[in-house]
Amino acid sequence: MRKTLFLLLLAIVIPTVATADTGRAVYNLGEGTHDWGTGDSRNETYNVALRIADEAYVGCRVTGVRIWFTTVEGLSATRAWLSKELTVKSTKFAGPDVETVDFDAVDGYNEVSFSHPYTITSEGIYVGYSVLAAKDVNMAPIRLTESGSADGLFVHTSGLYRGHFYTFDGEKGALAIEVMLEGDVLQDAVRVGSVASDYMLTGERGQATAEIVNCGGNAVVSVDYTVSVGDVLSESGHADLAEPLPAICGRRTSIDVGVPAPSEQGLYEVKVRVDRVNTAANGLAEGAAATSVKCYRELPAHRAVLEEYTGTWCGWCPRGFVALEEMNRLHPDDFIGISYHSHNNGSTTKEPMEILAPSQFPWNSDQLGGWPGYPCGVLDRTAVCDPFFGFGGIGEMGIDEAWQMACSVIAPAAVEVRSEWTGETTLEAEALVTFPFDDSDVHYALSFILTSDGLSGTSGDWTQVNNYRNYSTPLPSSMDMFVKGDAYMSGLVFNDVFVGWSGRQPIAGSLPERVEGEKAYSCKYTFDITTIPEQLISDKQKLRVVALLIDTRTTCIANANKAWAGCSSLDKTDAISPSALDATAVRTACYDLQGRRIDLPRRGLHVEALTQPDGRTTMRKVVSK
Repeated sequence: MRKTLFLLLLAIVIPTVATADTGRAVYNLGEGTHDWGTGDSRNETYNVALRIADEAYVGCRVTGVRIWFTTVEGLSATRAWLSKELTVKSTKFAGPDVETVDFDAVDGYNEVSFSHPYTITSEGIYVGYSVLAAKDVNMAPIRLTESGSADGLFVHTSGLYRGHFYTFDGEKGALAIEVMLEGDVLQDAVRVGSVASDYMLTGERGQATAEIVNCGGNAVVSVDYTVSVGDVLSESGHADLAEPLPAICGRRTSIDVGVPAPSEQGLYEVKVRVDRVNTAANGLAEGAAATSVKCYRELPAHRAVLEEYTGTWCGWCPRGFVALEEMNRLHPDDFIGISYHSHNNGSTTKEPMEILAPSQFPWNSDQLGGWPGYPCGVLDRTAVCDPFFGFGGIGEMGIDEAWQMACSVIAPAAVEVRSEWTGETTLEAEALVTFPFDDSDVHYALSFILTSDGLSGTSGDWTQVNNYRNYSTPLPSSMDMFVKGDAYMSGLVFNDVFVGWSGRQPIAGSLPERVEGEKAYSCKYTFDITTIPEQLISDKQKLRVVALLIDTRTTCIANANKAWAGCSSLDKTDAISPSALDATAVRTACYDLQGRRIDLPRRGLHVEALTQPDGRTTMRKVVSK
């Protein structure tokens, strides 16, 4: 026990005194946060390492290593090692090629010294250890950090990971060992590990996040940096770290830096260089990092699509019904919902709003996995979610947050859609797609869907089964109509119901492979509404066209837009459904297209503000003759 306490105190004290003044430093990628193992129920030999390859440490000597074990129960054959290469032959680790030191492991930190300190070269060095874990005794002997890095973890085992050394792309974390360095250790030195920025807008300051890595023996309290945008712009800045980086090499943190945006649209290299550390010159002259960032004149609006799979026979599907209504109320211009109705798998009777059999659904099992059951929601054909709770638990309508998260993904192009009646029963839809930049490798195509609002029926199969009657778990008030309703709800009006499409696959050749930036590309498709059952069209003006921009590599939806039949998404006439305009609504104001209030409607197009009976104010565009 005393030995363990001594080792723990030693681990705390040494990093604070091992500075460049003594020619010593500690290299560590972060505090250990969790123990890890393969989970195999067998005796397992682990060979694990990290790699020191940064030029900042060339010339430094590796003198020892500290290794943490939460418990040594079931562990044996522990040895620390140095190796220039990690070689696996016939599924077995060939062994270290520099030095190996056997040691008797104890709980907590184990400090091991190498008899022949190794001088780091430009090729780098692997520092690691091996241990044999007894089956069913110690299933997780390896201590890892929360976040990983490219050279932070290399794993080979005698069981699951025996083919070679695995890195896991940093997803499992980094090896939580401390490597002791001596010699030519830099003092105040920082490397910019990476730079990240989503986008820039012309003429507006942007923001980037720069990861900075301590490569010296001193703690880092502040940095002075330079941000450059291609050969166009450059500016300097200063950042005081909220929490200083400790005097441990390899520790990292992130800072936010302002980015001056150029006046012209294009692809730019954004570079961040640290010039001074703690007011001293940065010991790493070439410690910069850069990333490519697109600068837009205008960012394409991303309207994510929620596809809901439901049925009147499904007792838990009322929450999807409520979610669609609420989302249309919250985001009338931008929310796009598509409701696919289908029959119960155990029934041969079609659901009254069923157009597609489940086998015809636009469900990509490679992307989405197996069918989870009803009700089901899918965002942009990318992520399965609950149509009401989103990615959260029971209690809140989390689909709003989930949908907005999907909308935050930058869309590759802007999409507008319009349609016109070219005959009594033919509706021609047209999508206009505008890519911000030239592109010679376009992998997108268009698809059209027709939805219908205001659907209801009097037969029994239109009655919605309701399992939420007298539901005891607290739910948002939007669910009250079902919580306080009957077990079988009749008289419901269904909206956003899928009634037709251009096909399960996007339209081949609907977009060229090479496009010019800021040029609109058109694709048309004609719907014949005679193919739609009469009960699924309450009013032709309550049909809505949805245009989908499909990524042909993944089948996911990259962007979309919607418009009422005979209207355009550019008109924003979909800010309120015609079915929602009550006949008793009162016109309270008129405006011209510049937003100026006018006394009376003028000839041509103007905007009317309407006060609904329930007090809501809605806007609609009207043509006066």
